[in-house]
Amino acid sequence: MTFFAQRRPPKRRRPSGTRGKDCFVFDIDDFKSYNDRFGHAAGDIILRNTVQLLSSVIRDGDRVCRIGGDEFAVVFADMQAPRQPGSAHPDSVETIARRFQEQVCNMRFPELGLDAPGTLSISGGLASFPWDGHEGTVLLRRADERAIESKRRGKNCITIGPGAREDWPGDDPGAEE
Repeated sequence: MTFFAQRRPPKRRRPSGTRGKDCFVFDIDDFKSYNDRFGHAAGDIILRNTVQLLSSVIRDGDRVCRIGGDEFAVVFADMQAPRQPGSAHPDSVETIARRFQEQVCNMRFPELGLDAPGTLSISGGLASFPWDGHEGTVLLRRADERAIESKRRGKNCITIGPGAREDWPGDDPGAEE
C-alpha cells in the first residue's frame, strides 16, 4: 500500500470561531398525487401539519422557509442551549433531518377522514458551510442538488454533504488528529 492509500482522511470540523450554518432542502414525495386524489384543501392540511412537525423538531434559532409548492428549506443556525431544561441538543443536523424524516413517515391526518393518505415521505439534501459553500445562495443550490439526487435514488432519502455527516468511514472517535 502506498502512503496515500493508508492515510486516514482528517476529521471534518468547522474552522474554529465559526458558527454552524447548514441548509436542508426537502420536498414531500409524490405530493401532487395527494392534491389530485384528495383536493387542494387536503394538500394544504398536509403542508401545514408537515411544517408544524418540522417546527417541533428544529431548534429555536433554526428557520424554516417555504421555497414553493411542497418544497422547503431549513437553515440550521442555532447554537443556543437546548429548549427544555435537562434535554440535550441533537448531536448534528443530520440527526435532526433524519428524525424529521422518520416522523414524517409516521404522520397521520385524521382531519382528512377515512380516506386519509397513508405514509408520507420526504426527499432532501443537506449542505454545510464551509464545505459546500461560503454564501447562502450557494448552500441552498447545493442542498437542492442533493435533494434532486435523493429523488433519483428512489425517494424517501436524504443526501448529506461532507460537513453535516455524523460519521465518516474510518473515523475513530478516540483517535487524536
